[in-house]
Amino acid sequence: MLSRPASDPGSTGTSVRIVTLQLVGSASAGVTPAWHRVTRRMTGQPAWGSVARFAGSAAVARAMVRAVYDQALHPAADDFLLAPSWRTAAKLRAMSHPSRLALSIGATTGIKIFATVVATVMIGISAVGALFAFGFSFFARTTVNSTVSDGDFHLDDSGNLVPGPAPDPGFGIGDGFSVIGLGGAACATLVALFAVYFVLRVWRTGAWLDGTVLSVRGALGTKTCDLSTALVSGGTQLQRVGAGDSRTLYRVQVLHAADPRSGVRITLPLRGAGLAMLPADQLTALAEAITRGRTRTEATESAFVVAERLHDYARDPFA
Repeated sequence: MLSRPASDPGSTGTSVRIVTLQLVGSASAGVTPAWHRVTRRMTGQPAWGSVARFAGSAAVARAMVRAVYDQALHPAADDFLLAPSWRTAAKLRAMSHPSRLALSIGATTGIKIFATVVATVMIGISAVGALFAFGFSFFARTTVNSTVSDGDFHLDDSGNLVPGPAPDPGFGIGDGFSVIGLGGAACATLVALFAVYFVLRVWRTGAWLDGTVLSVRGALGTKTCDLSTALVSGGTQLQRVGAGDSRTLYRVQVLHAADPRSGVRITLPLRGAGLAMLPADQLTALAEAITRGRTRTEATESAFVVAERLHDYARDPFA
């Protein structure tokens, strides 16, 4: 991390500007190389290490270099990277260290598309089945009841047609067909609702860390919990992979967090789609959020143990 003297609030932005311009080229001499040449050579220069350390990640560092590159092409633009003021340091720090970190637990794009197609087919079949079952219940009842006399004449016990109202048959055959049809329509509706829930879960499932606050989003809602004050523990849960005969159960490490004030409980799997362990930077961020502001005592020992294990996972090259 680049240091910033207290007497010069803008020195951070100025220092980053200097080393970034070294990557872009001799902007002061009016020489601005093509962007592909900049990207090809910048990782091999000593200045790249300073920018990358300040940015916190290679992706953000490349974005910073590109911003200065664009400014070199358009010097009249009001780019904050070239303004050595206290606002420079604040904006650079906000850009290079975003507070919200998305965690890689959601489904991939391919899985989302596949789930959407499957759910659409299920909903379509269920809608057709529900309409057919409802129509069957209505027309079957009407057809059966139409064979019964309207009350002007009826058959007596001997089978003779006699005048007068027919006796109340009670629960007849038509009512039975009606119940069966309505039951089929209800089952088809439940299948459609399950398909909607399934596709919502695939598309909405996600988690992010905002400072020390962990948020986990499911199909129908989002839960949040401050890891720095929560009761934290580790565990495992079974996760199904595949379908049909190829379905396999895997035991996946999870992080449990409970807010002692609100009672909200969150479970975060430490493996994302394809059972890959979360990236090292995400595991480290979770560990730091757990221990931030905590004093290590007997009551908080379990939280520190979990944080240390997260650091171990982050350092494990075979995780």
